[in-house]
Amino acid sequence: MTVRIEQQSGPLRRTALDRLENLIVFIPEKDIRGDWPGFPRADVLKARLARAGADAGRGGPLVTDLPNEIGTRVTLSVLPERIDTFGLLGLARAHAQRHVEHGARHVAVAAPGVAAPELERLIEAVTAAVLAATAAMPDYRSRPKKPPRLSRLQFFGVARRTDLSRTLAEAEGN
Repeated sequence: MTVRIEQQSGPLRRTALDRLENLIVFIPEKDIRGDWPGFPRADVLKARLARAGADAGRGGPLVTDLPNEIGTRVTLSVLPERIDTFGLLGLARAHAQRHVEHGARHVAVAAPGVAAPELERLIEAVTAAVLAATAAMPDYRSRPKKPPRLSRLQFFGVARRTDLSRTLAEAEGN
């Protein structure tokens, strides 16, 4: 299955959010207690984080649904200031798995407050995780599992387009 990848330069707006079925959110550690300027439904997500406890979103993604008409499924993680590539890939994989298990067809990603160099690493990690989660694997059962339906991955707030050719080639080779 092919996954169409889109990189939007503008931030995620409320009208777009309220049409999304699935959303991955990464909030930098330094911003978790502060404002999330211009991020739609930040008040709801902050309240859910507070209710879940001090460690919510740190070890793995916090999974919640937004109180909008479509009931957007959100996975949210606090992004540590320093995270190695292996840790970032593991975090991205945890998010991708939650959405694939939920039967997502379209997943959007927003990382308000994440600076450009770290955002590029994040985009590569999430792309690799989604491609791995949707890859066709050999299945010799009499009733094979249905393949994941995810066909579109959309990133918001990308100031400079990230070159994903290497990530795509690696996924194709696996």
